[in-house]
Amino acid sequence: DLEEDPRYLKNFFSEIKKLEWFDSIITQQFLCPNNNPPPRKTKDDYVSIPSWPVLDYLVAASKLLQPQQNDGYAEKFIKVIREVTDYAIENDINNHRTWWKFAKIIRRIRIDLLVPEDKERVKFWFKDPYDKMLVGKELGVWLSYLLDNYTDNYECHVISLIDVIFDIKEVKGGNAFGKQKAILYMDNYHAEALAKSIAGKAGTLIGLKAVRKFESKLQCTLDIEKNDRQSVFWRPAIEEHEQNLPADNTQVIILKAVRDCMEAFIKTHSAEATPHLLRLLLSGSQIKRRIGIYIAATNFSMVTPEMVLKIINVDNFEDFYRHEMWWFLNTNFSQLANDDKSRVINTIKLS
Repeated sequence: DLEEDPRYLKNFFSEIKKLEWFDSIITQQFLCPNNNPPPRKTKDDYVSIPSWPVLDYLVAASKLLQPQQNDGYAEKFIKVIREVTDYAIENDINNHRTWWKFAKIIRRIRIDLLVPEDKERVKFWFKDPYDKMLVGKELGVWLSYLLDNYTDNYECHVISLIDVIFDIKEVKGGNAFGKQKAILYMDNYHAEALAKSIAGKAGTLIGLKAVRKFESKLQCTLDIEKNDRQSVFWRPAIEEHEQNLPADNTQVIILKAVRDCMEAFIKTHSAEATPHLLRLLLSGSQIKRRIGIYIAATNFSMVTPEMVLKIINVDNFEDFYRHEMWWFLNTNFSQLANDDKSRVINTIKLS
């Protein structure tokens, strides 16, 4: 039997690594859901989040789960994660240290063993009121790994992780254009770095589903902040430009993810991407149309005559779209058909 002295157990669980220890640990009930320690108030009325020492063993042993012959143990590990998380949801228990360890473990379990309900459990971890950064960083590592080692059966899991990591919440105040502000659950610093590293890969490997997922996040921010018609103030240029505000802003982070994802999509899958580019150019959303004009400007060889007609539209010569139109015409005017060149000149005169 394992010793029950807490000091001994902490050292013991940090030393063992073999999967064969798992069944003994379960038998002695060290992984019962009610053993997950809840937050504790300190004498100074702060909150202390205790660690659960047995999880050190699970994290270390989880490194051995990837070979298919260890699927039996992997299923036991995920069973513990599900039972502990479900118990915490039912009893309103938060422990971000536990969720952080679970995030380390779950990314080492073969994707085939996960079920759709696991996404809701991961969402619960990510919304812990005391800390989200640790879980967010692990989920980012997982997402990057799936994209770097991509196979088609990873698609739904990549989309699910993008959905969770870049989830948006509404908070009061802090917005110059309205009463509400859209923010990420993840801190902006790590969210920006992650989006920069994965958005293009997602566009290349997954395509339209990834673009639409990021677009849905952008739309969520617009619905909350109600500032689509003021997009030139919070993002003067779609490309990187000295006029732009610092990227430490949820809307800017998501906008750049849409831009990079869509640009990678059209460069690698032009036939599939061009219909969506046309939808962007016809969008009633100011910021989405601006993204469309920018993508058309930087990928002119994929632009159809129909798209050119939609771009050379008198509405697009208004102040809201002027920068992207300048970008489009400055880089591509010489490549336009003569009729389109005349149309540009006449439209400018009208505007």
